[in-house]
Amino acid sequence: MFRSMRGERRYLAHETVCQWRLIVDENASRSYALDALIEGGKVHAGARQLLFAPSSASIAHGVDHLAHLYNTAGSRLDLQIAALSMLGEQVRLLTPPQRSLASQGTQHQEKILRAHELMLAQYGRALTIPYLCAAVGTNEFALKQGFREVFGVSPHKMLVDIRMRKAQALLESGEPVSSVAYKVGFQHPSSFSAAFRRYFGCVPKSLK
Repeated sequence: MFRSMRGERRYLAHETVCQWRLIVDENASRSYALDALIEGGKVHAGARQLLFAPSSASIAHGVDHLAHLYNTAGSRLDLQIAALSMLGEQVRLLTPPQRSLASQGTQHQEKILRAHELMLAQYGRALTIPYLCAAVGTNEFALKQGFREVFGVSPHKMLVDIRMRKAQALLESGEPVSSVAYKVGFQHPSSFSAAFRRYFGCVPKSLK
């Protein structure tokens, strides 16, 4: 979409600059419902400035995570999740809050259901709200509101429920705690054990 466009960036003199660019092509822009950010979905005379502000803490964290995955040859899926998480966070900054879910019709309800399906399929990944928003084509406000209207819980609570129920089944089948922790999206068994105890009121080992 911006293949022939030229942009200007200014940096302080005598400073080393490391730059990452997240490029979204026309197909991805349509898939993630980003055309609304560009008048008519097309660029005519030139690009227009949508935002001028320091990067948010979420985006800075996303850049660090993406760089780590890239430098350590992370999986393609993990790289995609990290990139879409950054995209979702940036779109959140550019998009005003939407109307209630009921006023948006079935199309937005389908997006909420797709986000739920992603959680069920990828609960072992580092899922974030920005990633889910970018993946289904909505923003953070609408996603959170939609989950409360459709499921009666927040997206975070839903993901915790999915992970804990899956962990319970794996532990009862005899899998070790460390393996289960990794499979349900925790990097450290201690973090998993703490989350499990908060959820069930007992330690993971008690289920064996």
